[in-house]
Amino acid sequence: MEASVSLMIAMPTMGSVKTQSVMSLVDLATALHAENIRHSLKFYQFSDIVMSRNYLLSAFFSDQRFSHLLFLDSDIIYRPETILRMLAFGADFTVGTYPQKHFDLDRLRQLVERQAELPDGEKAGMDRLLSESWTYNHQMGGFDGRTWEPRAKDGFMTVPACGAGLMLLSRRVADRMVETGAALPKTAMNRQQGDIALQFHDFFGHLDSQGGTYMYGEDQSFAKRWTDIVGDDIWLDTRSVVGHVGDHVFAGRYSDQLIAQAGDP
Repeated sequence: MEASVSLMIAMPTMGSVKTQSVMSLVDLATALHAENIRHSLKFYQFSDIVMSRNYLLSAFFSDQRFSHLLFLDSDIIYRPETILRMLAFGADFTVGTYPQKHFDLDRLRQLVERQAELPDGEKAGMDRLLSESWTYNHQMGGFDGRTWEPRAKDGFMTVPACGAGLMLLSRRVADRMVETGAALPKTAMNRQQGDIALQFHDFFGHLDSQGGTYMYGEDQSFAKRWTDIVGDDIWLDTRSVVGHVGDHVFAGRYSDQLIAQAGDP
């Protein structure tokens, strides 16, 4: 890892942060301090995620003190080693993928039933089966119906797009998007931000699909600007455990358990 690495940690919120995410932030700050990596945390609270992400990346673009920007959503959990691993990989655009906030119970059942056919010593634990069952927050196919052929290196793989909840960007990403016109300036939004003159650009605004039949999400649009307009790679960390904190309704009918255990009461 380069000695000159300095990190702006950027978190868009709608007014709250999950407790587990705060704990991850504290652990990350401790690890960065131990590695002598200069870092700063910047929040932005707003109801529009496009505005929030644009503001935070524009603040990074305008502040030359930092070499990298780390986007962290307020409901993402991770280990500090994940961020250090992404920094050490050295790519300009690196992401961690995480499960979407829903269970695929049919898929999980299939995986559990498949385990029944294996010898006890070869059966996977539930953590492994859950990891296999999730729908992960990254795009598998190319944009506009194009095929995608991923490349792999050191536990990372190239993807066409990924959620922005855990996203590490070098300064070159912001610079190249501005230079190529992928991120257009919004000068009406420029203003003084402390001792930094904010140069506001539209990095995340929604792009139309081919033919304009629908709009891509803000994270897809950002990725498409990088892969299609700038023409560079997004590398996804396949080995790190990343959590997505959500709400789940635990509903059940107790008689179902009683029947299974001892017959209908």
